[in-house]
Amino acid sequence: MPKVLSENKLHVAFSKDNESLTEVFNKKLEKMQKDGSMLQLMLEHDFLLRLNLHNNDMSN
Repeated sequence: MPKVLSENKLHVAFSKDNESLTEVFNKKLEKMQKDGSMLQLMLEHDFLLRLNLHNNDMSN
């Protein structure tokens, strides 16, 4: 059985007909990464801890 290299539990999809929504979403994500609010959310919800634990499990 092949080993999983990574796992992403968050998926976002938009209609192909709604390119403006995709653009707005991507710009907001970029802004959140630059201003630190993305990291703050990840810390508030222990995302980094869970990600680290998950990666450690996969390396064994």
